[in-house]
Amino acid sequence: MNELAERVSREFPQIAREIRAAWERGEPTSWFEEIYQLAERDGCPVPWQTEGGHPLIREWLEQEGKASAAERSLVIGCGYGDDAELLASFGYSVTAFDISETAIAACRNRFANSAVVYQVANLFALPSAWRSSFDLVVESRTLQALPWDMLQSAATAICSTVAPQGRVFLLAHGRDEDEPHQGIPWPLARSDLAAFQVAGMTEETFADITLEEGPRLFRATYRNKGATS
Repeated sequence: MNELAERVSREFPQIAREIRAAWERGEPTSWFEEIYQLAERDGCPVPWQTEGGHPLIREWLEQEGKASAAERSLVIGCGYGDDAELLASFGYSVTAFDISETAIAACRNRFANSAVVYQVANLFALPSAWRSSFDLVVESRTLQALPWDMLQSAATAICSTVAPQGRVFLLAHGRDEDEPHQGIPWPLARSDLAAFQVAGMTEETFADITLEEGPRLFRATYRNKGATS
């Protein structure tokens, strides 16, 4: 088991049990809803939530500067909505989705006056209206929570939403190529990110970052070089 998975099992045993049970049932994405139900019912912490948005997303947005309201952003697996609200504060017109109905209901309650459009959706059955529609698609630590054999199809689904000349922003826990990936969530190796290039994107930036007293993270951006209509 990798270090990240060991930490989840040690610090969040309820979540680890739900993940194992879902996988044993052959339902590898059902546990997202179950985790949010635990959080709402029992106060179980959601380990990937970062109040106010992830600092590495904020840092990147500050480097990019304000967006225009015409620039559309999609947040993949938005959870409690912190990253989505952060993007909105930088001027993007934001749509955010999660497979968990409980998470989306919580977003709407937390940010009742928000301009962000929160929606229940499944990454593998996205609305057709989202195809090639977003200037910036933000994926933060979702891929590594999915079965290994779903990585390419998940990356392809994410890339399908990117407008011509639009970008994907990726944040993921990272590992060396020779480190084991057993256990969930598993960090991604540098070679795993090639899934975005297979899906037709061009890598523009990549950073291997270790936060002070924190995890190793990969931050990357990919461009859809497709022609505009």
